[in-house]
Amino acid sequence: MEKINIGKIIREGRINQNISQRQLADEYNVTPAAISAWERNKTSPPAHVLILLAKKLDIVEELFGYPKPKKEDENQKIWNAINEIREKIGLVRNS
Repeated sequence: MEKINIGKIIREGRINQNISQRQLADEYNVTPAAISAWERNKTSPPAHVLILLAKKLDIVEELFGYPKPKKEDENQKIWNAINEIREKIGLVRNS
């Protein structure tokens, strides 16, 4: 199994979201030096912070291997749910 570079993933996610180390540090109540250490793989964020970072930086798939839902899939699920509700309340005629 390939070892993932958590620091690199965090750094790339932060840069892609246009967030500074200071901004991230302030949000998670740590120092910018801590963020820098995470990004250089000198230390790792606590597990609960890593989960929050993954969501905020949109790096869930890269860190945990769970695929991001495609926008089309989400939209289709929403439309399916709407149509199901409409059928139940009689707004859709079955042909």
